[in-house]
Amino acid sequence: MSSQPTTPEVVINGRKPADVEQAIAGLRAALPNGRFAPAQGDVATAAGVAGIIAAAGEIDILVNNVGVFEIKDAFAIPDEDWERLFAINVLSGVHYAPRMRANGFGGSSSSHRNPARGCRPR
Repeated sequence: MSSQPTTPEVVINGRKPADVEQAIAGLRAALPNGRFAPAQGDVATAAGVAGIIAAAGEIDILVNNVGVFEIKDAFAIPDEDWERLFAINVLSGVHYAPRMRANGFGGSSSSHRNPARGCRPR
């Protein structure tokens, strides 16, 4: 066993490849010894998550820092919008959990914005 500590690889996700590369460039500038990899894809869709998983490989820790909300009357939001918000804010993290659990390891940290914010009385 090596006495040298290993640097964990951090996989960066985003919907737009240019945004992912820009984030990685900033991280590399700040942490030149860091190991970063892109995993472009849309977490709101099963196909997007499958592409991210394919690019990321096995994950030990998931930091799911995605979340959206709309400032509008909650009772006026159509079902399609609620379903999109649910897919982004909830399912985006759920898609990863079975792989992590099956491998007997992993943790998750979710940092979602509060979609109920738009429900406040005015």
